[in-house]
Amino acid sequence: MSHVGMVNAMSFHRFFYLLLSLLTLGTLALAEPTTPAEMSEALSAADRTQVRALIEQRLHSAIPDGSGYSARNPGQGWRLQFDGRGVGLAPADSHWSWGLDLIQYGAKGAARAVTSPAQRVDAEAGRVSYAWSDSVEEWYVNDSRGLEHGYTLSERPVGGGESIEFRLAVRGGLRARAAKGAEGVVFVDESGARVLTYDGLKAWDATGKALPSRMTLAGNGDVLLAVEDRGATYPVTVDPLVQQAYIKASNSGPSDQFGWKMALSGETLVVGAPLEDSAGAGVNPNAELDNSLGDSGAAYVFVRTNGVWSQQAYIKASNPGAGDQFGIAVGISGDTIIVGARQEDSSGTGVNPNSQSDNGAQDSGAAYVFQRNGTTWTQQAYLKASNTDAGDQFGWAVGISGDTVIVGAYFEDSNGAGTASGAQSNNSSQDSGAAYVFVRSGSTWSQQAYLKASTNGSGDRFGDAVTIAGDTAVVGARLEDSNGTGVNPNAQNNNGTDASGAVYVFVRSGAAWSQQAYLKASNTGVDDNFGSSLAIYGDTLVVGAVNEDSIGVGVNPNAQADNTASNAGAAYVFQRSGTTWSQQAYLKASNTGAEDLFGGSVAILANRILVGAIREDSSGVGVDPSAQDDNLTPDSGAVYVFERANGVWSQTHYVKASNPDSDNFGNSVALASLVMAVGAPLEDSPGVGINSNTQTQNNSINSGAAYAYQLTQVGVPETFGVYRNGRWLLDVNGNGSFENGVDFDFFLGFNGATPMKGDWNGDGKDSVGVYAGGFWFLDYDGDGVYNPTPGPDKQYAFGFPGAIPVVGDWNGDGRDSVGVHANGFWFLDYDGSETWDGGTMDKIFGFGGFANVQLQIGDWNGDGRDKLGLYANGFWFLDYDGNYFWDGGTVDKIFGFGWVGAAPLVGDWDGDGRDSVAVYSNGFWFFDYDGDTLWNPGVTDRIFGLGWQGATTVIGDWNGDGRDKAGVYSAGSWFIDFDGNAAWDGAVDKVVPWGNTGDLPFVGVW
Repeated sequence: MSHVGMVNAMSFHRFFYLLLSLLTLGTLALAEPTTPAEMSEALSAADRTQVRALIEQRLHSAIPDGSGYSARNPGQGWRLQFDGRGVGLAPADSHWSWGLDLIQYGAKGAARAVTSPAQRVDAEAGRVSYAWSDSVEEWYVNDSRGLEHGYTLSERPVGGGESIEFRLAVRGGLRARAAKGAEGVVFVDESGARVLTYDGLKAWDATGKALPSRMTLAGNGDVLLAVEDRGATYPVTVDPLVQQAYIKASNSGPSDQFGWKMALSGETLVVGAPLEDSAGAGVNPNAELDNSLGDSGAAYVFVRTNGVWSQQAYIKASNPGAGDQFGIAVGISGDTIIVGARQEDSSGTGVNPNSQSDNGAQDSGAAYVFQRNGTTWTQQAYLKASNTDAGDQFGWAVGISGDTVIVGAYFEDSNGAGTASGAQSNNSSQDSGAAYVFVRSGSTWSQQAYLKASTNGSGDRFGDAVTIAGDTAVVGARLEDSNGTGVNPNAQNNNGTDASGAVYVFVRSGAAWSQQAYLKASNTGVDDNFGSSLAIYGDTLVVGAVNEDSIGVGVNPNAQADNTASNAGAAYVFQRSGTTWSQQAYLKASNTGAEDLFGGSVAILANRILVGAIREDSSGVGVDPSAQDDNLTPDSGAVYVFERANGVWSQTHYVKASNPDSDNFGNSVALASLVMAVGAPLEDSPGVGINSNTQTQNNSINSGAAYAYQLTQVGVPETFGVYRNGRWLLDVNGNGSFENGVDFDFFLGFNGATPMKGDWNGDGKDSVGVYAGGFWFLDYDGDGVYNPTPGPDKQYAFGFPGAIPVVGDWNGDGRDSVGVHANGFWFLDYDGSETWDGGTMDKIFGFGGFANVQLQIGDWNGDGRDKLGLYANGFWFLDYDGNYFWDGGTVDKIFGFGWVGAAPLVGDWDGDGRDSVAVYSNGFWFFDYDGDTLWNPGVTDRIFGLGWQGATTVIGDWNGDGRDKAGVYSAGSWFIDFDGNAAWDGAVDKVVPWGNTGDLPFVGVW
């Protein structure tokens, strides 16, 4: 696949981008050029690296030569010639030559022939561009990876063809052949040996939707490229994963290890630098450059606004101390951050003790909670263990979900077991470890639980990794020793497999926690360290085993027991159904290698998983480089992206830093909405801030860096359902024809009941239910059969007669929970416990209650939590930050979009992970497509005529590209804008029969 990252899509609004290929030798690996710096013993290692980088840039630059530009590619051994018509390429020994010339481009059937050289030729460093017209640019990038080739079109060429085509003539003596087993072209010499590979054609639009593209051979040996841009939203970019920002600390310093840990929520990123040295205290102190408090640590908050990242806060502990390592762990949920300081020394216990400056318990550890109001962060709590002791390292790991945090103390020593242990002060089980749960009510924090492993053993290090989502907390014990395999094995106390590792799942009911599962790897092995990293989303859990040894490659390989790749690492995916856990997948890298430490970090969001391989060694650069197996850059690190479709996981991307070195890229990973972040704590550049130009200057050893990427939605097409008189008909496969054994036809409801739908159990699929008289009846498992006794379906009270039912994922745990609204007040089952707790965990919010108000629910800021909104008389009122407090419009939103009589609508129109608004009136849709709360007709927002009197509006992601789209339901048929281009096209858009006149339509992934 082509390297991506040369095109900044955020800078344009009307451009079409097409990256064609990264051209590489078919058989030779890249070679590092020899430089004078490598020959000089007088230079330091950092100086040699910096000089090497500068020379590397010079070696690839295009130089005027009288007939155009020429350049060299030492790694590939090429000479390149850019003559204004195309590119010519030949190796140094000149035994073959090759090149490409653009000879035709345009809409299919209306292509324009190229009969003269380019109007303008420009060159800067290794990039050469040809302007073929005012709207068409061809470009080449020559660097150590090979030759990258692409086009930029500022407007669509004239003509009505269904695709845009480029025809390229081939120069030289190499013969073109179609690549076997993949789309692309290879070029062979007279003997038939492969010399060059030309492939990687991909095109994507601004919303992340993949555009069909083809690379084929024409009859005379020309190369033909075609991209179908029907329905594309401009700008169109090349790949679903584009590096958007290279992030350094505002006071970057050697050995700070910025990027050791990081966390994301919506468009807010928090990055820890545990070895930062400043003496500042609190938020944004002036002492950033006062490095008199070695390894005190810091955390940094960055926010993305309209695609641009900036630093919002620099955070220090309220009681910074040398060696405290504040920032060793970080977590964020909405506007709340938690930061761990594993070697903080105070002897205090509980919440906000007075003994912050009493350093009488060396390395006992602490955690700090910070809250954002608007753009201002303040410390809200200082947390200590209930049994503080020297050396426990409370704060080594942290997690947060809504108003609940969990803190790991992996060197805690008590001999207690489970959740009700009274043996907190009995330190007879050295380094067994513990985890602590704290909850917030209003702005007050208190400890709710003290967790120990059910198999408590000395040295197990329970609490080495923690994660939490809603009412589920997970704790890893990477050095646990049992030889059991799978879920809840009987061999919990058989310590025959040293440091194999285990994971413990706890669930909360009300305020009480209990252990739900004990998990082991399917291939438990000595020193595998299963549980070294954890991430949970809804009912899906991913577990890293950083020292697992199998030689397997990819997803579910057969080589689980072949331990010939020492410390290669693995990750395991577990799925919960009801209360039962099972392993769903076993993940290995696509380029498994010994000592890569794959699984050193993990993250999950919905159907996407990230896995970091901290010490992976390839020299590849950027996204999906070809150099996965050359191992020329030891310990550079990599990240692997896996995505799930129909319950099956597959690897979709392999990601390297834009400036790889021995940096441990992937030591931390984070995922939220459509943003991915990767930490490289041993990165060495001296840059500060966002996108500094010092990436190749390695003279600030181990200062650390973070990398942010834009993702596309991992979409699953939504289909159709109807409800009438208690009967549900759900079209599972969306073909409009009922199929026994596939689609659902069942009864759940009665006269007077209000039909509802939601993802009750977090499995990524929607299920149905009804509400009546304060009671909910839910098909919890979504199997199309209502069986509440003994379960797993649900029947419970939440509400009262006359209340309006509402559904949303209030806490961002991946499960929809219920709520009701009455008389201007919302009552939300925030923790999904199916019980109203009076506001301890659940939420009561006065918001509404005036004339003509209509309730609205959406994830306004993209942090993964559904939030509340109101619409009345053309005005919207959004609790934008989801803090259940109306601030009058400081952070929350009040704006006009609509008019009296227009119907309000909510959806993620552009696939950016944030819900935006729209209105419908008299058959026309008016979309705030870009979500800026302003009406910009013909620029970024859209008008679409689809509807008529009596038609019911429906909204769904019909094609699974991650964008919500318009539709109407009328007289038993669905009329859907399938491609979401806000224009009806009978060849693409669909009319699907499902239901009868009078049915209530529902949309979901059934």
